[in-house]
Amino acid sequence: MRALRSILAVIGVFFCATLALPAARRLEEWWQIRSGQVFYVEGGYLREGLYWLAWALVALVPIVYAALRPRSSPGWLILGFGVVLVGMAALPSSYGAEVSLHRGKFLEQVGDAGNLLAAWGKNHGRLPGNQAELEEALRSLPQPSPFARAGQSLPYHPVYVGTTGAAQVAPRPGDQPGMLLYTTNADQTDCWLTAEGLGDKAVSSQPVMVEDPNGGPWTVEQKLPVPPPAAASPSPKASRQARKTKP
Repeated sequence: MRALRSILAVIGVFFCATLALPAARRLEEWWQIRSGQVFYVEGGYLREGLYWLAWALVALVPIVYAALRPRSSPGWLILGFGVVLVGMAALPSSYGAEVSLHRGKFLEQVGDAGNLLAAWGKNHGRLPGNQAELEEALRSLPQPSPFARAGQSLPYHPVYVGTTGAAQVAPRPGDQPGMLLYTTNADQTDCWLTAEGLGDKAVSSQPVMVEDPNGGPWTVEQKLPVPPPAAASPSPKASRQARKTKP
């Protein structure tokens, strides 16, 4: 019975470590954020780290007590394992939840930016052709982005890359998450919009391109409808000939 209790205690300590490791990672991310040198998705890193660390300790105490006191009630082990199981069930749904939540919001905003570009193009007969026009087209885009650095929220920042005729598919030196990279073709009838975020990370020193489900850059493309060619008016000579042939 004593050997079984010891084995169960070792298993319990192992499971407590599965709760403590995410707590340590959250606290490490919080420490990196304090340096002011990294980008991050806004969230409660310190609060979550301390929460999961406390949860692991609450589970560990009764397990260790049961292991050190062989004559103690088995209820201590049951209590410790119960806390561990509840924590393990709750951890996947809460740890990193802000990353998936803000990613969904971010993609929605980029889609809205594409709609704003299409509306601007419809009103002007062409798509934005410089930085000023791009900012005018996206002026009503809600701010800020879900990203921050050094305690300051980062805005959605549209950037006119140029008339490259294709989407910008890689970050540029000095870029930051929340940037919307805009390119167009030469006659400004077709445009592409890509975005930079942090991928599946909550904290990072470098932005990455937001990816679609297939692993490529997530691209919003807008095309202006091509008007049908105008019917050519008959020449005066052809009109006279047509009148002559009438009965």
